[in-house]
Amino acid sequence: MTDTNEDKPLLKPKIDLIFKSIFGSIANIDILEAFLKSVLIIPEDEYINIEIVDPFSKIEKINDKLTIIDVKVHTTKGIINVEIQLNRYTDMEDRIIFGISKAVTNQKHSGNDYKLKKVITILITDYILIDEHGQYHDIFRYHSEKTGYTFSQSTEIHTLELSKLPEDYDNSNLWYWLKFVKSENEEDFEMLADKEPLIKKAYGVLKELSQDEQTRLLADAREAAEWDRVAIARNAKAEGVREGIKEGIKEGIKEEKISLAKKMLMQSMSLELIQSLTELPIEMIEKIKNKL
Repeated sequence: MTDTNEDKPLLKPKIDLIFKSIFGSIANIDILEAFLKSVLIIPEDEYINIEIVDPFSKIEKINDKLTIIDVKVHTTKGIINVEIQLNRYTDMEDRIIFGISKAVTNQKHSGNDYKLKKVITILITDYILIDEHGQYHDIFRYHSEKTGYTFSQSTEIHTLELSKLPEDYDNSNLWYWLKFVKSENEEDFEMLADKEPLIKKAYGVLKELSQDEQTRLLADAREAAEWDRVAIARNAKAEGVREGIKEGIKEGIKEEKISLAKKMLMQSMSLELIQSLTELPIEMIEKIKNKL
């Protein structure tokens, strides 16, 4: 890392580039394992051969600003994908299902052997994903709506909503980790580092990253690009609403003109006079006349 002024502010762990730098590095695989254990209930032996499929690399380019950055992990019996999103994407839920489907279908099978590795997605959001309840951690599986019976445990989705995280500690290690991801000030990081040894290590990695000029540039570029994406989407939506209003007004005026033309035709007024007063095409006025 480049030696720089110690006064540089800490980067935000929830920026996807920084999140992957901390949790998606082979050097920090113990940090990743501790985080996964705080979220998932799976046997300890699954972590024996834990492998990061696409380890973090500093080859990231500033112009690759909108690439989805996630952490893909293989355990002895499963496939885990961890993704963090600061703002909602259109059809986010469908995109997650599509990713799970690809991970399932990409698994090799022979003959009639369809034994699947479990596919788990952990989606961390910095916005309200599910309005129906206030839980910050939810789990989704295939199950019966009538009996609750689980049809298959081959897939699992965990949603972690940072905006729903309670201010006070709730006696779970997951709270510590999500508080770390969500935090932006040194006091919070110092408090968390005292509570959990591997969060202390993660905090050390964050401080190191925060002093590296190239990492800061990339992180700033990705955060700016994300906000640009949101602004463009909002403007497009607003423009769509405005255009819709304009079209609605135009359509309403047109209907009024047609209604007026009908009344004028019933008064036996000439097509030319009606056209002059309503500005409707003669051909349209003739069609209206033929339908009377």
